[in-house]
Amino acid sequence: MSQSKFIVLDDDYISGYLTTEILLDHDPENEVLLFNNVASCFEFIEKCDDDYIVLADINMPDINGWEFLKDFRERGFRKNIILLTASINEDDLVRARKNGAGFLNKPLVVGELMNELNELTIGVENDGK
Repeated sequence: MSQSKFIVLDDDYISGYLTTEILLDHDPENEVLLFNNVASCFEFIEKCDDDYIVLADINMPDINGWEFLKDFRERGFRKNIILLTASINEDDLVRARKNGAGFLNKPLVVGELMNELNELTIGVENDGK
């Protein structure tokens, strides 16, 4: 994977930190921003023009990953999103795919991330959001 820009959204600091470190260990040139709440994440996304790949935890207290995904798409954001979970529920994978999102289990494994990124359309035309 060449250098990429990632947003990690996870209310659990340790989990978010580990995901960040995995992304940076894989490629130190990656840009990785860690957010622990949805409001600050949306605030950043609304202001940036860059094409970040968003990795969002499904189980968060203020809004779950499914609600985040719905709100993300309703706001017109076309960035790629991958939902992360410690759950092994196959229904979550199917639901993510139906909603145009990637899906990975925690802890993140680089090979699985690369496969997931290949499944998604990287470089979706960005209309400024």
